Amino acid sequence: RVYTAVYQPNSQNLCVIDPLTGQTDMCYSLPGYPFSVAVSEDQAYLYAGYGQPNGAGRIVQIELSTGQIVLNKTLPVNTFPS
Repeated sequence: RVYTAVYQPNSQNLCVIDPLTGQTDMCYSLPGYPFSVAVSEDQAYLYAGYGQPNGAGRIVQIELSTGQIVLNKTLPVNTFPS
């Protein structure tokens, strides 16, 4: 599977794509602009960083077996090295 962040003017999604067929298996809607994606080593969870219109950064954790968001948390400010 290929996991990708997709931004369109009225749609911000994380999508799962089957690389053999090129078909989208599933998309998860986000309330902001996705900018990074990662999958847990056991492929049980999908993580994405996204931004909100007010500039706040957030991270979401999706349980892939159910498609449910299990974590949606604001990232602390000034935690990245300069």
